[in-house]
Amino acid sequence: MDISKNVEDDGDQADIDDAEEEDEYCDYVESIRSRTGLEIGLRVKWPDLEPFELTTKLSEQAIAPLFHGTQWAGTRLWRAAVVGLQYLLSEEAPIEWKKTTNVVELGCGLGVPGMILAMARNCKVVLTDQDDLLSQLETNCKSLLETRPDLPLEVEALDWSAEEVEKLMDHHGAFDVVFNCDCIFEPLYGDSWKYLAECQEAFLRKRSATFMLTVVERRTFDGIAKYLERMASSPLVEKVEKISLSFEAPQEVELYRIFGTALR
Repeated sequence: MDISKNVEDDGDQADIDDAEEEDEYCDYVESIRSRTGLEIGLRVKWPDLEPFELTTKLSEQAIAPLFHGTQWAGTRLWRAAVVGLQYLLSEEAPIEWKKTTNVVELGCGLGVPGMILAMARNCKVVLTDQDDLLSQLETNCKSLLETRPDLPLEVEALDWSAEEVEKLMDHHGAFDVVFNCDCIFEPLYGDSWKYLAECQEAFLRKRSATFMLTVVERRTFDGIAKYLERMASSPLVEKVEKISLSFEAPQEVELYRIFGTALR
């Protein structure tokens, strides 16, 4: 997908912002904007991977709900997603990546971490989010698969509940890696962290050895402490461990590994 050539008929021409000038995302991701400043896409330049572009524009049908809820957050790439991906691809992550490794990203939004994992590790990745956010994600994945037909990437709608997780695993099997990035922030998402916890418990109930990662960005009244307490008190969780990173990352971004309780 060449978004820089796919601009509106009103004469706008797309420019790619230099990451060093705006520092909006990171060194690996550039914002593609029209001459009027409207972001129309992202250009992802992850090390050792062929660059690719994603559209961040929404259809008219998809725009209206953005003003009535939290869906707009799924059209952005957040810092937690970048740091979480850096960790998962680093030697620090205790994951033995294989072609058979089964990965799911929860509340994926644009799905950049999951897309890059599928490319870099050649493992099956299932990108999941609310049904009303899937149109943009499906468009971007379709474009990726046109140029990378062997990419082991799939998209599924997933509401956060144990029942829906069971349905997902009935189709895809148990998952080896389950992760989410920046899905907890009470002023925006309310107490949806309770449903995230229920969802994660369902994955652990199926396979306690699942590598489960939650990546958050700390903000005022974020509700993260309540989520961590909820997970730590679950009978399906042995412990919740904060991960110390060896690479430089924003101090507001924190990573937590959730260990399942071994079956006895």
